[in-house]
Amino acid sequence: ALPILDQFRRPNGIFNAKIEPTGRLKLPAEVRDWLRGNGFKTVFVTSIDMKFVSIYPPPVWTAFERALENTEANYEDAQAVLLVARANGANSPVDDTGRITIPAEARALLASESNTVALEVTQGKIQLEPESAYKSRLEAAKRDLANKVKAIEKLGRLDALGVDL
Repeated sequence: ALPILDQFRRPNGIFNAKIEPTGRLKLPAEVRDWLRGNGFKTVFVTSIDMKFVSIYPPPVWTAFERALENTEANYEDAQAVLLVARANGANSPVDDTGRITIPAEARALLASESNTVALEVTQGKIQLEPESAYKSRLEAAKRDLANKVKAIEKLGRLDALGVDL
């Protein structure tokens, strides 16, 4: 299980951010404040799947590493994923303005003409993807959305908190 962070203050929504030519990314104020509120001054930035770049708060990255290091099932696959994540990643301090450095290996995955990325806080980490990939993923998610909502409602997931949909 992932460490519990202050989920009630977790930023919601998708944010746009730009990667500077120097590889610096300024986190949106809400995301910066969420990291600071949880006491994180350094993050681990990497890609484990060569699609998304993830920014891990220290306890989340440590839990991820331990899970892969201690797995018995698919041990070789877990070690391969961990090797790629470490090769693509680096620790980055979060400066007072919320800027971090994206390692060159990970930054290459986000390359676009505009250097604009979509940023989302999910599963205890901050996930980045090129803006164009995010837009494609969003359009795919919208297809047949009414049926997707009905299927989830049948599972009782959308009304778990008494939310009237």
